[in-house]
Amino acid sequence: MICGRCGTDTVAWVGDLLNPTGTRCSGCGGVNCQRAEEPSDEEPEPDCAECGDTGVVVTPTQTYEPGCFVPHDDEIDVPCPICREPDPDYQRDLMLERRAFAKECPDAE
Repeated sequence: MICGRCGTDTVAWVGDLLNPTGTRCSGCGGVNCQRAEEPSDEEPEPDCAECGDTGVVVTPTQTYEPGCFVPHDDEIDVPCPICREPDPDYQRDLMLERRAFAKECPDAE
């Protein structure tokens, strides 16, 4: 702990190990003069830079509304490729979707 009087990192607990009675600074001799720990304004860095530890990545896509032949911008949530294993149901649905699209639009890329 840091002393509020002398600013050194020399404050320690005094008294019985199971029942400490206070703190004392070995640098200046101050009693119970430790600084209160200030909360950090910084948020901790997420472990995954791709999704920010949410496990989901928002991917832009285009969808077709029923009866409309013009694509509309949309977004879908997909499992993060870095920190999450893809869901087998999602993989299957994606494959079936791609096959259906390839049948409907064989000239599409």
